[in-house]
Amino acid sequence: MLTGYCSFIRDIIRMEKALLEKFIEGGCTPEEARQVSQWLLEHPDALDTILNNTWAEPVTALMPADMESSLRVSLPLQTTGTTAEAPVYQLPHNRSAGRYRWYAAAAVVLLLVGGWWMARSLNNADNSGTNALVTVTVPAGKMYKLTLPDESTVWLKGNTQLKYDAKQFGIITRHVELMSGEAFFDVQRNAEHPFVVEQGGVRTTVLGTSFSVKAATDKNAAVITVATGKISVSHHTKELEVLTQGRQLVVNAQTGHYTVSQVPVWMASAFKDSVVQLNAASFGELQQALQQFCNIQLQTNQQQVKQQRYTIQLNRSTPVKDLMDVLCLLNQNQYHRKNDSTYIIY
Repeated sequence: MLTGYCSFIRDIIRMEKALLEKFIEGGCTPEEARQVSQWLLEHPDALDTILNNTWAEPVTALMPADMESSLRVSLPLQTTGTTAEAPVYQLPHNRSAGRYRWYAAAAVVLLLVGGWWMARSLNNADNSGTNALVTVTVPAGKMYKLTLPDESTVWLKGNTQLKYDAKQFGIITRHVELMSGEAFFDVQRNAEHPFVVEQGGVRTTVLGTSFSVKAATDKNAAVITVATGKISVSHHTKELEVLTQGRQLVVNAQTGHYTVSQVPVWMASAFKDSVVQLNAASFGELQQALQQFCNIQLQTNQQQVKQQRYTIQLNRSTPVKDLMDVLCLLNQNQYHRKNDSTYIIY
């Protein structure tokens, strides 16, 4: 009797494995996708058996692009660096790492991400199969590093949401949509497929460069800052400006009214960097850097101090007292603390 029961279980596992593989490949009907969801809840032991068997199978195909994209945004497995505020994560890249046992990887997604992958498959099951929308949402206090299908890199600040279509990305354009927050883009050059960032009615188009985009809110305008290269910024169908290194455009996403100014290059990536080097910086640039990196408001009432130049490396982790001591040694100045975040230099 026990032998018959085990044979029955093996038959079920064989049948459900085929359906699970179909589900992973995105070929399920809505009804089949719901069956997979229910089966995973009811047969956790059988899923373990499938995992164990799958790991032993030879690799015959690369991981599907949709699954690879989902892994990248869902499983921040490898720490690549930290700032004083939050860790930065990156998933190892599939193409450079070689062939994965993607069936097992897909099952790991189901185990670790659970309802996320399932909900994504169910939501996409009713469409024509031409879309594979990936949504990346970064919680407050975190920062994620995302590698896109074209090897371009995006750093996403906390409270940021970004979307892109994994199937359509790179066919005509490399298109992403910044829904909220702030992101820094380091774009791989590809003249045949421009890289486009949409934010409300504001569109930023590049071929290969690095820049940041801060999404507009009800109270604040969108901000685009160029670190390297050249970009074009448009409001709906009207081109506003072509920006080069160190140029920053602030635009009202509703009206299209904008201003352009020259800013320090480091401002483009300030939210993701832990260190900035100032070389012969003006007092105004020093104020901006201290505010961005150390949350310090620096003030002075003396014209002589405002005319001084500052060469110093700022680090988020440096104690404020040590920083102010070194800062004053540069030009033989003194300081006193006005409150917890404001310092007067003279």
